[in-house]
Amino acid sequence: MSIGIIPNETLFVEIVLFLIFVAIVNYMVLKPYLGIAKERQDQADKTLKEAQALAKEREMLLKEAQEILEKAKKEAQQILEEAIKKANDEKQRILKEAEEKAELEYRTQIEKIKQELEEQKKVLEASLDSLVESLVEKVIKG
Repeated sequence: MSIGIIPNETLFVEIVLFLIFVAIVNYMVLKPYLGIAKERQDQADKTLKEAQALAKEREMLLKEAQEILEKAKKEAQQILEEAIKKANDEKQRILKEAEEKAELEYRTQIEKIKQELEEQKKVLEASLDSLVESLVEKVIKG
């Protein structure tokens, strides 16, 4: 079985021309295309690395922001607790001061009432003495 091709000079010329054509296509089309494809791949790799770096940075910044937020919450809670404690202390001080002032006023009023009672008692005793004297005089005269 033979395919019926007889090698002659034209076959060799066609093979040489085909190889030249492949070399030209390789040089003119394939190499630039592969160069562009490599550049695109390199750019994609670079972009991917940058995206990964940005994602790591975002995670780090997010973690830092959460830590700052937690710290701020703790500080706010501490400030609130201190303010409540100060307010309670101030309330206790004011109440104590008011109680002392009321107690002093109470004692002052008691002393004043006692003095007034003593004065009224003396006035009544004096009136009683003069009334008794007057009664005694009327009984004696009468």
